[in-house]
Amino acid sequence: MEISIIIPAYNEEKRILPTLEKVYEYFSRKQKRDFEIIVVDDGSTDNTVRIVQKFAEEKDRIKIIKHEKNEGKGAAVKTGVMEAKGNLILFTDADLSTPIEEFEKFYHYAKKGFDLVIGTRRVKEARIEKKQPFLRRFFGTGFIYLVKIMFPSLSSITDFTCGFKLFDGEKGKRIFYLQKVKKWGFDVEILLIAKILKYKIFQVPVVWKNLRRSKVDLKKDIMRSFFDLIKIKILELRRYYKNE
Repeated sequence: MEISIIIPAYNEEKRILPTLEKVYEYFSRKQKRDFEIIVVDDGSTDNTVRIVQKFAEEKDRIKIIKHEKNEGKGAAVKTGVMEAKGNLILFTDADLSTPIEEFEKFYHYAKKGFDLVIGTRRVKEARIEKKQPFLRRFFGTGFIYLVKIMFPSLSSITDFTCGFKLFDGEKGKRIFYLQKVKKWGFDVEILLIAKILKYKIFQVPVVWKNLRRSKVDLKKDIMRSFFDLIKIKILELRRYYKNE
């Protein structure tokens, strides 16, 4: 199989169906590639699972994996990656803040030999169609500076949390096998692992539109991310990521 698309979802009943339709249409008709879509439901309490199951009954190549309880985005993405069969593995957010059509640019660089191709919204070539609220942008910038202070090997990375990343399948599985962080800080962890394993990373400017709901508790989100970074730093110092 050529490409696996991982979509982590938590209470996405209002958006998951149009997202699945767009992704399925894109890969089946425009890209015409051998693909699978894996939706990892992270303990949703709404109708997300039912909607995906109904779509899967009408279309092939759709798989849903359910977490019994909410574990975090990092845990959901890891579950999907470890189940993926594709030579390439893409994960994208359920709201398609980065349009699925951006895949074509990522595929170009994957075929050039890059092991990990990541989206960035923080270069002048990126096109932001709808910005995040000011506070989220402010703290997001602070988060990037903090990461670069704590992890100098990641100083060249301009955007850690853009939810559109493409991996070589085999190397992606190795990265996620070592991943420990289950929540928001997992993006930093997987990039650090890739650096430690000396994988080649390429950053691609993306089109991006803020489509997220405002249900995120900014204060808690910041604290959780900070503690995730501490955990990652401890694991790095213990040389955990160098384990074979």
